[in-house]
Amino acid sequence: MQLHPFFLPISLAAVAATLSPANAQDFYVEGAVGAMEETTYLLSDSNLDTNLLGGRIGWEVTPYFGVEGEYFAGLNEHKQSSSILFPNGERFDNKRELSIASTYGVFGKVSLPVGDALKLFARAGYANIEKDVKVELNDENSTTSKGSFDEEEFAFGVGASFDLTDRIYTRLDATSYDLLALETHSLTIGAGFRF
Repeated sequence: MQLHPFFLPISLAAVAATLSPANAQDFYVEGAVGAMEETTYLLSDSNLDTNLLGGRIGWEVTPYFGVEGEYFAGLNEHKQSSSILFPNGERFDNKRELSIASTYGVFGKVSLPVGDALKLFARAGYANIEKDVKVELNDENSTTSKGSFDEEEFAFGVGASFDLTDRIYTRLDATSYDLLALETHSLTIGAGFRF
């Protein structure tokens, strides 16, 4: 069963809305930009680099443990073309376009406060990466095929946040997806607001 990408943030927002005012400051939202790199066999150079734009919503249950959801959209696509020249002089061309359309996930987060403003954290959870693929073949029929597919992966990461005020903070996060192959990584930087 696949979750809609907006299910998690909406669910966390509903839970946060029921919190008492004393706990409301533990709820946070943040916006972030970043990049994701993935090793893929659909491109000849085996690397897919995607710029990301998105955000997170979360709840710090205690100063040391929290839960959060995230959603990021990919901002660019990769294009490649190649040609094969047969001995009879016939040429076969193809073009490939591949992009990461979006990624979303849910994480548990363990934090370690260092001083008054700095927090180090580690997080682990489950993420979905949706990719779009388009292939054009310059054959007799000028065939074009396109589609999308999802990959669901275990994800883990580390990072740090720094409080600018009691409510506003900045954050740096590095996350790896797919524990066994370690083929996908993201790096994001953002700013958030605690309620």
